[in-house]
Amino acid sequence: MSVPGGFSRRQMFLRIAMLFNGTVGVLLGIPIVRYLLSPITGGRKPGYESWISLGPIDQFPSGQTRLASYHNPVSRAWDGETADIACWVRHTDGDHFQVFAINCAHLGCPVRWFAQSGLFILKRAVRLAHRRVGRCCR
Repeated sequence: MSVPGGFSRRQMFLRIAMLFNGTVGVLLGIPIVRYLLSPITGGRKPGYESWISLGPIDQFPSGQTRLASYHNPVSRAWDGETADIACWVRHTDGDHFQVFAINCAHLGCPVRWFAQSGLFILKRAVRLAHRRVGRCCR
């Protein structure tokens, strides 16, 4: 059966399917192309490379490590309290500071600072150490 214009029914459906597939391919390709071109187009929002204030210098005595928190500069309004991020700050000397994440980079376990020993210790490591010596730590 032929459709007016010289196309058969099969050719008409083939062209419709090709048009549909081409449209879907272009729509799926846009995010991929944007991702590949993002280093060139500079798609970063302001705040990624900005300095963040953690408080006055007097709050961090020299030679001590203290807990501080800051507001994530690239957060959105619906982030709520999750936009407030905690960190450990060590004042080494003069105007030099070291800032550490509050979570382990390996599995995301919480890291605690123990001033008595001067060490950062993972809670999971403490549990494993107590199990090895036969004591139960829960």
